Amino acid sequence: MRAGAAGYTEWLLFHLWKNNDSTNMPCPNITIPDTIIYRWAKPFFWYFTTPQGEILRKSKSRVTHKDILQDFSTNGQNIVASYMSFQDRSHDKANLATMEYFTQESFQDFVNNREKSLSGILQKWVEPKGKRNGK
Repeated sequence: MRAGAAGYTEWLLFHLWKNNDSTNMPCPNITIPDTIIYRWAKPFFWYFTTPQGEILRKSKSRVTHKDILQDFSTNGQNIVASYMSFQDRSHDKANLATMEYFTQESFQDFVNNREKSLSGILQKWVEPKGKRNGK
């Protein structure tokens, strides 16, 4: 797994998804939006939570631009997804992160046409349950 912000997120999602040795089950009671890890500018891993609350990872054959468009474009909201990309700035030992939010039209352009960052995280937009996050 890669170092840096995308690598840490990938590490965290992997450990939430994998089965615990003592229970033979993934981490319980954690809900995540559909999250796609991009490596080398291509969708690589896709984690999601089932309606039963289980965190799963899609098989490599289901992590395609066609599947992403089909799955993400069905939420009927103004914002479809968010994308955090990372640029390695080794000279000052920091990564530059850029956060983008996509409407239906800009999301289709992103998936079909745009050049992607080598390292990034795409998440399906989930509307907050209240007017703000937190309690």
